[in-house]
Amino acid sequence: MGAQTINCPDAGRPWVTGMGDSAVTTCSYAYTAMDDPEGDTHVVSARIVYQIDWTCAGACSTGQGSLGMVRARAGEPTSIEVLQRQTVTIG
Repeated sequence: MGAQTINCPDAGRPWVTGMGDSAVTTCSYAYTAMDDPEGDTHVVSARIVYQIDWTCAGACSTGQGSLGMVRARAGEPTSIEVLQRQTVTIG
C-alpha cells in the first residue's frame, strides 16, 4: 500500500477509555485490506494546518488582516499496529 493523505476538517473526537466502536468522529481512516491477518504495522505522521486571522486594537497600521492557511511541520513519524477483527454471522 502506498502513502496516503487524509484531510480532516478538525482533530476529531478525543478517544477515551471504554469508548465503543460506534463512536462517531469527524476524522478517521479505515484500513480495507491487511497483509498479515494477525496485524499490520503502519508508519503514520500528522500535520496541522491553521487559518490565521488577526485583529489589532491600539496604535496599528491596520486594524485586521489574515495570513491565510499556514501549514505546521509534520510530526515525527511513529508506528501503529492495526489488528483485524472478523465478524461471523450465524443464521
